[in-house]
Amino acid sequence: MQELACPEPEFACPVPKPFDSDWSGDDWFRDDWYMAVPTLSNSAHHFFMITNLIGYCATVVGSLLLLPQVIKSYKTRRVHDLSFFFIVLYALNCFLWLIYGFLIAANPIVIANFIGLCLCMMQLVFKLKFRGKGENLI
Repeated sequence: MQELACPEPEFACPVPKPFDSDWSGDDWFRDDWYMAVPTLSNSAHHFFMITNLIGYCATVVGSLLLLPQVIKSYKTRRVHDLSFFFIVLYALNCFLWLIYGFLIAANPIVIANFIGLCLCMMQLVFKLKFRGKGENLI
């Protein structure tokens, strides 16, 4: 299996080495050290832009995944055919992905799973509120 290599950053200007002849004498402290800021090439920039675009599209789809069921449950007040375990497992899934997204600082993952967790909690409230008399949760 071939490993994908990350593109090497290109520097805005060449950086003299500390022991170069340019650094001799009293000018060892130079004011242009800040110019050695790594920048991404155009291809790497487009790659990260496309990656983020796909991530945010997945955020929209993932966030809306449970919305039709939540709306239907609210309108019809019927939740007897919804699985309680599905709702709990979906909430656990969203919670774990949310924590993971925070840990790796991935905004699309955090946003999608926060919205998904909120929708799941609404569905859980509807399941508990609208269940029939004597109806088992499971």
